[in-house]
Amino acid sequence: MPNNSPYRVVQWTTGNVGKSSVAAITKNPLLELVGCYAWSDDKAGRDVGELVGLERLGITATNDVDALLALKPDVVVYNPMWINVDELVRILEAGVNVVASASFITGHNLGDGRDKLADACQRGGSTLFGSGVSPGFAELLAIVAGTACDRIDKVTIAESADTTLYDSP
Repeated sequence: MPNNSPYRVVQWTTGNVGKSSVAAITKNPLLELVGCYAWSDDKAGRDVGELVGLERLGITATNDVDALLALKPDVVVYNPMWINVDELVRILEAGVNVVASASFITGHNLGDGRDKLADACQRGGSTLFGSGVSPGFAELLAIVAGTACDRIDKVTIAESADTTLYDSP
């Protein structure tokens, strides 16, 4: 018999991407927002809807990771400004799937962190899925630009992002 229950979702942070995520989650009947991680202490204890500019949702944001994992979510939508490998390992080892939109998602730039995440998925029986514009974008541009060349001796790509001026309330 198929499971017709909505997927239980915890939103991780309420910045610019998190705001859009919460709005999309609450509109989708296949998803149920059950919790939200608040990165800063001033957001903890507040209604998630108010934090993202929506009506009150009756869900209180918290920075208590254990409390969020105790909600037994099916998935965490992980959208912090900067990733925390140890935080992700805790989530994945708890058997919670993670969906993320960030440049780290391929894991290639994480060194040992990539192995930690893969091991956590194995131990927890969970998955880590990433989507977005960033992954591989800079590399793809170099490949496309190279098609106009008859010879390439070396390609060096350095990708960086200065987010100090990003509005992420």
